[in-house]
Amino acid sequence: MLGDSLIVSLQLMAAVSNITVAVWVGSSVVRSHREQRHHNRLSVRPLIHVYKTFDRECGCAKIEVVNNGVGPAILERIEELRKAHNMMPEFEFTRKLASHVANEYGCGLKCDGEKFEKEYTLPPSGRFQIGGFCFYGEKKDDALVALRGKVIKGVSYKIVYRTIYDVRSEEIDP
Repeated sequence: MLGDSLIVSLQLMAAVSNITVAVWVGSSVVRSHREQRHHNRLSVRPLIHVYKTFDRECGCAKIEVVNNGVGPAILERIEELRKAHNMMPEFEFTRKLASHVANEYGCGLKCDGEKFEKEYTLPPSGRFQIGGFCFYGEKKDDALVALRGKVIKGVSYKIVYRTIYDVRSEEIDP
């Protein structure tokens, strides 16, 4: 009888230790999986910048959104903000500003840029040109310098995007 109770208590201790080890292993697997998902999210994170390029040789200016990160960015919205905090759709303000500068300096103006639709996936190292302006005529250099001063001082760009893991971000003049 004493031997039977000793065997039962040893079996009970072995069962409890097996359960303890199983719970510990299970929690370790869950923690490891959570850390792996977090690492995966960080490893494919986009890094968005807005570049404003002014080339005096050709009299052209470009405004581009560039993804310098290692993962794609899904652009949802791009807004043009004047420093007075007014928003204008479809980059009207910059186009109006370029047109005004061209008239002021007696230059011709050609505008281009990609039309932003509902969403656009910007791959790593990808570029999306939101505005392009080329002045032509005798005073194209002066017009470009004037536009540069007005765009740098007076306009910001708000970029709303998400990662492939649906993490949303909003950047103003990143």
